[in-house]
Amino acid sequence: MNPNQPSHRLGLSPRYLSYKITPQNQNIINEYTKYEAQYFNELIEQLSDKKTTDGKFFVDEKYKELESTIPNVINAFNKQSETTYQPYYIDAFAKNFSLPNENQKLELNPIRGSKKRAWYNSTPGDRGRARYLSNDLYKQAAVETYSIAFSNSNNLINNDSQLVANIGGNKQFLGTSWILDYALDSNGYPTKWYLATNLHVALSLVKPATATDTYTNEPLLEQEYNELKEAYNLEQQLANEWKEIEKQYEQSKREKGENHPDTIALAKKIEISLDNPRAVAYDKAKTNLTKIKNKIMGQTQAITISHFTENTPLNSNLKMTKFDANVESVTLKPEQVNIVYAGVNFLNESPNAYVANSNLAPLEEMADFAVLEIDFSKQDPAKIEYATVFGNEQRTTKVNSVNELAQRITSGYANLEASKQSKPANFDLLEKYNELANETVEIQDGDRTITTSRLNLNFVAVGFPQSDSDNQLDDNQLNDEEKYSKMFTSSLWTNKSIDLTKGTVQYGNSLSKSLVYRNFVNMPGITDIMITSPLINQETNSGFSVNNFKEKNASYQNNLYLNYGLGYILTSWQPMGGGSGSSVRDIKNNILGLSYAIGDAQGNSLVAITQSLRSNGHNYQGQYGNYNLAKYDLIYGSAAGQRTSYREKMLEKYGSTFKTKLFKNGLNIVPEEYQFKG
Repeated sequence: MNPNQPSHRLGLSPRYLSYKITPQNQNIINEYTKYEAQYFNELIEQLSDKKTTDGKFFVDEKYKELESTIPNVINAFNKQSETTYQPYYIDAFAKNFSLPNENQKLELNPIRGSKKRAWYNSTPGDRGRARYLSNDLYKQAAVETYSIAFSNSNNLINNDSQLVANIGGNKQFLGTSWILDYALDSNGYPTKWYLATNLHVALSLVKPATATDTYTNEPLLEQEYNELKEAYNLEQQLANEWKEIEKQYEQSKREKGENHPDTIALAKKIEISLDNPRAVAYDKAKTNLTKIKNKIMGQTQAITISHFTENTPLNSNLKMTKFDANVESVTLKPEQVNIVYAGVNFLNESPNAYVANSNLAPLEEMADFAVLEIDFSKQDPAKIEYATVFGNEQRTTKVNSVNELAQRITSGYANLEASKQSKPANFDLLEKYNELANETVEIQDGDRTITTSRLNLNFVAVGFPQSDSDNQLDDNQLNDEEKYSKMFTSSLWTNKSIDLTKGTVQYGNSLSKSLVYRNFVNMPGITDIMITSPLINQETNSGFSVNNFKEKNASYQNNLYLNYGLGYILTSWQPMGGGSGSSVRDIKNNILGLSYAIGDAQGNSLVAITQSLRSNGHNYQGQYGNYNLAKYDLIYGSAAGQRTSYREKMLEKYGSTFKTKLFKNGLNIVPEEYQFKG
């Protein structure tokens, strides 16, 4: 046994977690304390690889240090948790949640990373159901939802014979978007549409700035080329040196024998070891080249949006997006697509008012949300057409006008009755949780009619993750082209379980009981992002980078942000890469938010965070120091303390007389049902 390691580890018993029990929450709290204690003890064991410089367990030692330096803070926090239904300090710490210090500010990312697991009764691999529409609620959402592909290139790289042969300067970025709004048009079917997605998806739209831009995301072609060229040359130099030594070693081994001093000396030069500077330098160069290659964005050459049409059948196994005859797509020029809103620095209060970390406090907050303006009126006259799959071929069909093209690609959405169109929710789930829990819905179970809580089936999510993450595709059933294309196309994804014994055919699915991001103990599936996941890059302890993206004329021009807002976690919902931007709505077609982050890269945690479009705020009564969750509405604005919204940025761009589906009376008027009360 290492004498420097503690003889005992941190542990947690359900009896330690004491909460106020009511008849309504008894089952939830008892289940939570049982599994939270188990989860904590598993976490402590899994975090054993984090060590201090003297070999002790980092997490244990850091928490014990907090116990000795701020016991009053910890005790007060735990006492409040009994009635506020927040985690206790110790288990929040092990989950890397933000926690208050002695100065009433939040320490973000206290242990620089976390381990995540699925809820204990989950079906392994149940990230959602692929390529299948269970009912009309999912079909309606699917028709309004698009797989969006950005085709980018860096011609400086493509014109370099070495780089284009070994790396290449072309890239495709996939994401998910959905219909939010459209501009009213008295001359015919609307041609200016507004699709919502994540900001990190919209960042793939890279093009030169114009005078009318609200936001800019200009290409850095020369910088990308120079960085890549330098990294490539260094990696090649070290690779050639390594190969030369390998050649000398093999020659020496043949001519002098394996045990000859010269052979042994050469072997040491190519030994894979941290003690070999040459091996360390070569590995570092390879890693750096990969990192720089992955950072290349290029400049956008085309944007393609694809969606399933209203003729898509229910209860049928669909194909990958590229190969399904029910999919229609259109390719757009970069000048037809603009970012008109991004949820960066959207509040007046800055994180420095409540964040303690010296490197993070100067950053601003962001909601991972953006709105893309799609202008069909600018479609190339020679390409007023849409594409479909016919047999094994993709065919294009020309239409008579840009209005007809827009109508085709939006499935006539603008012609639907208002009751058939989706709309942003004018509430959040934190404030509505108990009301929804008490509301009942009838469902059919064979010949029986069953009554259940609306929370158990209220949520409908649809997106388009990349098909190479589709765990329900059988490669034995795919031809060579389909296998190859999995990296470049998507699979329709829904939050229905792959386990057909779970859930219902009717309606949607539930919020998740997952403990990973659960800071509202008595409300499974609700999370405060600033508390549970303010940093995507936990290991590097840095904010989220928006690359060269900037809000025009804003005082804050840094490219790093802290993730912020109210969030939701759904059952059977972890769409992988490409699924970012997927909408989450309820069974009454209120859009609640959009998915933006997953719990783990392997898809084992079965967790994805949904960014709520609206928050009615939450006052923690000082439990988290100066921090409280703010009121906001990313679409309508109007909350006290909110700096920007989609409506306000559109007003800035187009003026008060501009009218859209959401703002029929003009952009300067917030509909009464979306105004914050009090």
